[in-house]
Amino acid sequence: MAAIAVVVVLLASVGILIAAHRAGVPVADPFPSPEDPDATAPVGAAPGKSAMRITGNAFVQQHPGQPAKLCVGAVGMSLPATCLGTVPVDGLDLTAAPWLPVTETGVIEGSASVTGIWRDGTLLVETLAEPVLEEPEPIDFPQLCSDPKGDQAAGPFSATDSSFEQVDGYQQLWITYPTSGPYAGQTLVNLATLGDQAAAEARIRRIWTGPLCLGSLPGPTSAVLRAAQQRVTEQLGADRTGPELLVLSVSAGLANGRNGLDIGVFLVTDEMTARMRETVGDDVWPWTSLTGQFRVVA
Repeated sequence: MAAIAVVVVLLASVGILIAAHRAGVPVADPFPSPEDPDATAPVGAAPGKSAMRITGNAFVQQHPGQPAKLCVGAVGMSLPATCLGTVPVDGLDLTAAPWLPVTETGVIEGSASVTGIWRDGTLLVETLAEPVLEEPEPIDFPQLCSDPKGDQAAGPFSATDSSFEQVDGYQQLWITYPTSGPYAGQTLVNLATLGDQAAAEARIRRIWTGPLCLGSLPGPTSAVLRAAQQRVTEQLGADRTGPELLVLSVSAGLANGRNGLDIGVFLVTDEMTARMRETVGDDVWPWTSLTGQFRVVA
């Protein structure tokens, strides 16, 4: 059984922090840049939306003598933190949240579980509680085959030569370290492709003679995923209609045994789901995970 691997090559990923406890790689600031560095840029929503009760974890902050903020998008990890985007909120009083820390300057800030009514771009807070933080699922990169082949005396694998990405039907490449068998403790290269595996092996053997597993993953090729990821990324700067259509992060690669997309949004609604399905395309949608910082509840 192979140990969980250190990733050598994954598809390019982009992301935006959605709270202090959730990080990603910045793509683009979805909020207009405020002139005042201490200010935040509230994001409104199109009027006329029906009311929804929503709940989720968020980074919240309250400066002395000022209204409380609920942050969306990136949060700068200074002291106090800098919210680069907020949503309009009513009824949020952080002085009633004793678990939140207070900085030396009297700023109350931290993560909280927030439930309220979302209507016309404003959240009317009903309850504020300590955040319910779920343990993240471990990222598992299993060995792709049970019978790897290759030279036991091969040197270290170099990911600087990306010629393997030119393999027809290329999906992913990653490393595992077998704990038993003839290759125990050695570097084992796993190459997933939807193309001809004999041709794939011939190409990668130009740069790697050591243990190799060839196979395929559920999901599309790397090229198809990259194109879908780019379409979602471009939408980050296009949607200024409010958090209901705000994309916070998008990453592509191997997760949970499939090759697909993981998209993070402010709020998962039927409208957002339909928009993301249209954006990524029917060929990628079955391999797409859509999660929200907030979700609609009854």
